[in-house]
Amino acid sequence: MSSVTVTQFKLGAYEKASLLLMKTVTPLHIGVGRVTGVVDLPIIRDALGFPVIPTSSLKGALRSQLSEALNKEEIRVFFGPEPGDEEAYMGALAFTEGYLLAIPVRSVRGIWALATSPVLINRFLKMIQMMQSLEPSAKEHEELCEELLKEGESMGVDQALLCEEGEKKLSIEIMDKRSIIINEEFQFECKQSKNIREFFESIRVSEPWRGILLHDDMIRDVVERSILRRSRIRLKKAEKIVEEGGLWSEEDLPAETFFFTILLYSKPRKHDEKIKDVDGVKGKIINRLLSDVKQKRGYAIFGGHETIGRGVVELIGLAGCSL
Repeated sequence: MSSVTVTQFKLGAYEKASLLLMKTVTPLHIGVGRVTGVVDLPIIRDALGFPVIPTSSLKGALRSQLSEALNKEEIRVFFGPEPGDEEAYMGALAFTEGYLLAIPVRSVRGIWALATSPVLINRFLKMIQMMQSLEPSAKEHEELCEELLKEGESMGVDQALLCEEGEKKLSIEIMDKRSIIINEEFQFECKQSKNIREFFESIRVSEPWRGILLHDDMIRDVVERSILRRSRIRLKKAEKIVEEGGLWSEEDLPAETFFFTILLYSKPRKHDEKIKDVDGVKGKIINRLLSDVKQKRGYAIFGGHETIGRGVVELIGLAGCSL
């Protein structure tokens, strides 16, 4: 009887992976520039209409973040050559986009909840499955996602999954039923879930009872009503009146919004004696990004309006972030 050789799947040249969560600490604006529409400066959205952090924004922000912690040669090895460099090669570090996982929503009771949906969790699950050949520790998150998605299959469009504590703190009684009122206009009948709290605990939400799962048919409308839209003005210094063309509107994502990205590591494509292996590359990156290595946490600044307090993001390492 012939033996069968099983070859482990390899993701191109990449040999290691890390799952990184990004939680906005202050409102975040990553825009598309000025457009003609209801909002002058909207945020970027993906093909499904959800907010997204583009790979170029992630790479640029983290390259800047690491520019003082690493030397110039290490920056080139990890992120690729600087503009104007004669030598052309790929960096040893690659990113996926920053995909939306959960967003805070206003609640009539309990002030706010943290909403996600099967479509967002399913995308999270697929990315975890993609990286598992490189990082087996992601398996724990895969199982939680699958269990929660099973519960979501029987959920109605007018229902929300909550844990027992969440139902007590967020819901009100309407017509002899416990319901949660979201963003002043959406009413959902509460349905208790045994997995929703475990999922939000696994992504290290400080108050996991706030987590709710909404139907896919409702999540995009709920997300749109949760995005901050504000008007801004620029004044003439002397007269203290609005300059011509100095009135505009812009969008921000609220604090406590959760995104995720996958970091992929390959052997250095540029010869460097100090960095010989993939574990060395990974260790240096994680050690610099997650300054609190024990808690696997760190901070970065993304997007625009840094000088007015926007874009502060907490980085949280989930899988593949141990040194």
